[in-house]
Amino acid sequence: HHHPRRRRPRRRLRALRLVPQGVDELEAQLMPRTGPSWLRPLQRGLMQLSRAAPSVRRDVFVPTGCHLLLTRLCDAFPEHQLTLADFRYWSPEGAPRPSGGPPAVNAPVVQSQSETGGETRDWNGDYLAGPFGEADVMFATSFEALGKLYAHASGGRSGATVSTADFMQRHARLEATTTASGYNPLLKDFVNQAFFVTGEDGG
Repeated sequence: HHHPRRRRPRRRLRALRLVPQGVDELEAQLMPRTGPSWLRPLQRGLMQLSRAAPSVRRDVFVPTGCHLLLTRLCDAFPEHQLTLADFRYWSPEGAPRPSGGPPAVNAPVVQSQSETGGETRDWNGDYLAGPFGEADVMFATSFEALGKLYAHASGGRSGATVSTADFMQRHARLEATTTASGYNPLLKDFVNQAFFVTGEDGG
């Protein structure tokens, strides 16, 4: 559902503002929210320094399938209300590196299981290297970019991004999922997931 940036489709590139500044913003949005806050400005600074080198090529995976889905949805059901959930980022260890090169913006995590099922192999984000039909190719979602794509597909309508905890506080039966110790996985787990909502919930 994602493809590296090429000449087409230009509409999606314009909707995401994938000029160099827009790519910088997309990359920052997909950075993990975990770890000490003082480290994140340093990480961004290091990324900017690496991008300044003219020999470094930056690959960008563009959510073309997502834009197509939203466009078809808005055309077929103009009065829809939408609720989407996905991962905002993956492991804080760093961005996947397709083909072992520099980190690609919005690159997937590509993994497969051994034949015995007891071992997971990571393919460093290279979706062409994993065994055909057997590897899981998993993209995180930039919800900021999703909002731009939705506005473009719907003719200017807006949505809202909320954390899993906020969404569950509003809609879940928390008393049914709270443990004897007071721990509730709906509120404490899934910190790297979020919801995108439209209609009454999305404003």
